[in-house]
Amino acid sequence: MVEYYKPYGIRFEFITPYFHQQNGVLKRLNRTLVTIARAMLQDARLPEAFWEDAVAIMCYIWNRTPIGPQGITLIEAYSGKKPYIGHLRAWGCLAYPHIPLEHRRKMKPTAGKAYFIGYMSTSRQYKLYDPVAKRVIVSTAPTFREDKRLQYDWGEELLGEATMVFDPWEAPEETAVPEGTITGENEATESEEQSREESLLIGTLIQSLKQSLKQSLKQDLKQSLRQGIQSWLMSLKSPNQTLKTLKLEPKNLGEVVELGHHLHAIQARH
Repeated sequence: MVEYYKPYGIRFEFITPYFHQQNGVLKRLNRTLVTIARAMLQDARLPEAFWEDAVAIMCYIWNRTPIGPQGITLIEAYSGKKPYIGHLRAWGCLAYPHIPLEHRRKMKPTAGKAYFIGYMSTSRQYKLYDPVAKRVIVSTAPTFREDKRLQYDWGEELLGEATMVFDPWEAPEETAVPEGTITGENEATESEEQSREESLLIGTLIQSLKQSLKQSLKQDLKQSLRQGIQSWLMSLKSPNQTLKTLKLEPKNLGEVVELGHHLHAIQARH
């Protein structure tokens, strides 16, 4: 591995296993490149599928930025030659590649619309993308409109959100309110009334549940007392005579309690 990188002027170094902190410079550079590439995608309104082209062109510009030793570019520090930057263009801008006469009829347009997405390794060649034809175009001298972006519906969610620049000297635009729309105090009043109605509905449901639970408990108590009386009468010698003296159908909870005391007294007597 060391011999492979040596002809390219790259010094290969090993790090301690599982100690990624030694890659601090590389990690920070990768983070910088990814952060700038994300901003480029949002500015150009291009989908995430073009992230590779955004990172590649960011590396291309990074190598031509005077951040090397003594304020020179990385390419100059490596090769000793100052790079040419007159061909740099705004990434993702609108570009018009020339259509050769061999690929069009005489009265057809002489140029098409495309996105500028990168540079080729050869000189004076630009990499463009035609979203309609879904193909990459290599053009030598396209016409660039760096202040414009190609408007195209990608049919997918783009990174970020489109925002407008705020100008404090401009008056805020007043949005038209359709008829019948409740705003301001009326909207708050409607919300309070809705909360009040929900509270009343909840209270009614709670009362209904209480009544149902009370009736269920009363029925269960009556049923258990009736079964107890019947089992006790079956054990008596003359149940017919005792039945005449008892009220087996109490009308309220008080009569149920009184009947229970009465039965206990009769049982204690026998």
